[in-house]
Amino acid sequence: MIPEPSNRHDKNAVMVCHAEFGVLGYLPRTTAQSVAGALQAWGKAGKIATCRGKLVGGNGFHYGVYLNADLAKVLDR
Repeated sequence: MIPEPSNRHDKNAVMVCHAEFGVLGYLPRTTAQSVAGALQAWGKAGKIATCRGKLVGGNGFHYGVYLNADLAKVLDR
């Protein structure tokens, strides 16, 4: 999960990436708003937030992602 404070659509945007597939999408706006500041602080400290996830769907164009992320740990830092 990578915060994107320079995102022109949402300063709290949080990108979800996969090491092999690249950008998968973004956290929902309300979720991103809650964790973006903490993720930015982690980034400044040289840390990144990672979690397990599951790709679902996929007809070649549309996928969904279920993240197994403990966002409470992100907020507690």
